[in-house]
Amino acid sequence: MKLLDRLLDLVYRRDFEYAELQGGCIALLWGVWLLNPWVRIFVDDGWNRAGGFAPERAWGAALGVIGLCQLLALLRMSYRWRRIGALSAAAVWLALGVLLAMERPYRLAVPSAWMFFIGASWGYLRIGLSKREG
Repeated sequence: MKLLDRLLDLVYRRDFEYAELQGGCIALLWGVWLLNPWVRIFVDDGWNRAGGFAPERAWGAALGVIGLCQLLALLRMSYRWRRIGALSAAAVWLALGVLLAMERPYRLAVPSAWMFFIGASWGYLRIGLSKREG
């Protein structure tokens, strides 16, 4: 019950934690989607560079674990793990953004990956600032 109360506090808060919650959910959803055995986005859609670097399942596992860790760290308000999660998410989104842009820069996935990279990077910096302030 305490965990549910904490989650509801995060949802109704107008602070940075709401954006952090959203970033963790996006990473977790992308991870679950890429772990789906029928998804073959890198092969079927011609994203050969991203698929050659790692298969969909590896990207999905990375994003799923990162998203889950971000959400758990946020619920526990663990400063250190929140920073690690944000930095890890930024690294994965940067890698995906670069690899996808090298192949087909005009597809919607490219600006999406860059947008998630910017959000995770800003989150990493913002979490660090909140530690200094508090």
